[in-house]
Amino acid sequence: MSWSAYHASLLEESVLDGKPVDITALLPLFKEQAKSVAMIKHSMHIVSQTNNFLNSGQPPVIACDQPFYVLA
Repeated sequence: MSWSAYHASLLEESVLDGKPVDITALLPLFKEQAKSVAMIKHSMHIVSQTNNFLNSGQPPVIACDQPFYVLA
């Protein structure tokens, strides 16, 4: 569970205008290490396919740290 999701789950419903808190999670995309260009390309493909399935027409957004950004 991400930091923001954890703290959001601690809020009372009255703070959120009676709306339920979303359930979120950060999961790895694959078991292998993401240190090659092929794995970065594969992860971008997975994110793009998933995003098109869930939010058709919305451009995918991928965040990564500097070493992976260089590979991407």
